[in-house]
Amino acid sequence: MMESVAYQAGPNLLLILSLSQDADTLLHKLQHFLGTLPCPYPDIESLTTILNSESTAQQKPVCQLLEVELNLYFANTDIEFARIEAILKELSYMSTTNTLSHGALSVLMRIKYNDLLTDFHFLFSPKVRQLRLVDLVTKKIALLGMVSGLESAKENLVIDNLRKKILAYYLLCESDHRKKGVLEYIKKEVLPDLNISQETLLFLANNEKLANVAAYKQLLECLTLEFYQIRSISLLREQNLLENHLDVNLSKLPRYFTTISLDRIRELLLVPANVVNIETLLYKMIISNKFPHGATIDQISGYVKFGEKPHIYSEFDTHIKKVCDTVDQISASLNGQKR
Repeated sequence: MMESVAYQAGPNLLLILSLSQDADTLLHKLQHFLGTLPCPYPDIESLTTILNSESTAQQKPVCQLLEVELNLYFANTDIEFARIEAILKELSYMSTTNTLSHGALSVLMRIKYNDLLTDFHFLFSPKVRQLRLVDLVTKKIALLGMVSGLESAKENLVIDNLRKKILAYYLLCESDHRKKGVLEYIKKEVLPDLNISQETLLFLANNEKLANVAAYKQLLECLTLEFYQIRSISLLREQNLLENHLDVNLSKLPRYFTTISLDRIRELLLVPANVVNIETLLYKMIISNKFPHGATIDQISGYVKFGEKPHIYSEFDTHIKKVCDTVDQISASLNGQKR
């Protein structure tokens, strides 16, 4: 079955290109075409040959965007970074930072270009050392904001694809105080227009609960089946994504513990041995203020001390709580003096 689909891909692509259509319609049809491909695709070179030889001058920019997407998400082995960078540079006039008009450049083309550009710079570029998925998701949300009032975006698969990325990337994000606002946005602006599996919705509903590495692997498998972009990202950034998952769940521990041993954390989260140094990760989180103020690691006893459990305050606002408590104490003292 997969071989049959792959065999038909070339003729199907030729048929799409042979039909006269505007850029937005072509983007939509090519996005649908991507959704029919097996991932990874066994012969990307044959498809890029068709894109480069059979497209018209008007179709070329759209076909270049498709070539980038094929190489990023459907490559079976090595990603052609040099080729991708060359295309993105050639199409840089589509960037949201470029205020100059350029012919008949549509909003959808600009959205698609910047969607791929941000994915490359935040996920795929060899320069990436740490995943900043919350930053990436906020950029995707800004792109989605460009759709407002755009008639051609209605039921367009390019926009549908962008919404899917926002959801999938959110589920793989590190801990960050902005996630609460992002989740509200997803519930209001993303989910109503998406047709996604109940399993993915269940992972979203349980996102605030403590989840071990086994649950993370189930999430990754689910997302890989539903969103073709996740396969290549999970292969390229396997360690980063695992650390993101642990970062999120370690940040939840102060809700349940004031003190906990490193061994208990490893046991609770099913941290794989010799894959992640949990103590190093905890230390990074402490210096990044991801725990309540005063959190420490006692290396001699092997215990992490979180201090007081946050109650009405969220985990990222514990410093604000301390300031408020101090102000309350001063106010009480002054009121006492007045009496």
